[in-house]
Amino acid sequence: MRPTSLISRTAFAAFCLAPWMAAAQTAPGASQPNAAATRPSGGAAQQQARAGQQDVAQQCLKDLQAFRDQVGQDGYWLSGYRRGYGWGWTGGLAAAPSATTPGGAVAGATPGSTAAAPWGNVNWRMAPARALNALQNAAVVMAQRGNEQGCQVVLNELRGSYDQYAKDMRDAGVKPGEVNSYRTQQLAAARPVAQMQGGFRADNITDTDLRNPQDQYLGNIRDVIVNPSSGQISYVVVERGGFLGLGEDYVAVPWKQLSATPQMDAFVLKAKPETLEQAPKVDPESFASASGYSTQTQQIDKFWQQHGQGG
Repeated sequence: MRPTSLISRTAFAAFCLAPWMAAAQTAPGASQPNAAATRPSGGAAQQQARAGQQDVAQQCLKDLQAFRDQVGQDGYWLSGYRRGYGWGWTGGLAAAPSATTPGGAVAGATPGSTAAAPWGNVNWRMAPARALNALQNAAVVMAQRGNEQGCQVVLNELRGSYDQYAKDMRDAGVKPGEVNSYRTQQLAAARPVAQMQGGFRADNITDTDLRNPQDQYLGNIRDVIVNPSSGQISYVVVERGGFLGLGEDYVAVPWKQLSATPQMDAFVLKAKPETLEQAPKVDPESFASASGYSTQTQQIDKFWQQHGQGG
């Protein structure tokens, strides 16, 4: 039996946005480049085709990074807003549901939580992070294809969506300081995952912040690895660093070393950022073979046995 890896949402988001992205390739009134003038010729074209390489829209990637920095500085922590399955689409115009916790309670009323979620009075149809990540991924796809103009079109939509979410927070009377205070209290109340009551949905785990008790950001949980023998989660794959699709590092962290906040809006690891920088990098795809799984787990387990209590 092969180890199982849950696929990330990036490819799915790009697939769903493909028609819209295609329309963004050329804005109305924009001139078309001369194909003969821009197409590589001879051996250069064949080499480029074999390598599957294209010029990257560097300026748009830099603008995307600046946007991400702005979001972090604003401090609304939209990734902490969690809700249930799907995108909130009901096929009609029914009222949008309130944000809910994994147990179904209205956000801010979860038994055992130390504070009401600051966005409990905000009524979003879907989790902001899900919508914003989909747009960001679409922009990165355009940038990777060398389409500067298309990338900038999607980036403008991304900015507009974020501005609306931030306005909703301000209109609800939410201040960034309140969000930071709430997150700090949630991290302090985190419990080891082995002690959590009830089950974990993959949707509650992936695309969730990994932080340490000092509220330092350690990365984003992108995937989970299931042990083929026990059927239990053995590791989470944490995405770190990189530049919007370029050069990310992936680190596997043992599931049992994690704690979860009461509302499962973040996972907690007792480790310093430097520890994850030193952790062995993994290729998530290599877990799919028995030999790859065995090799990776030996390296991962050895490292975390030595560094698992730092933080």
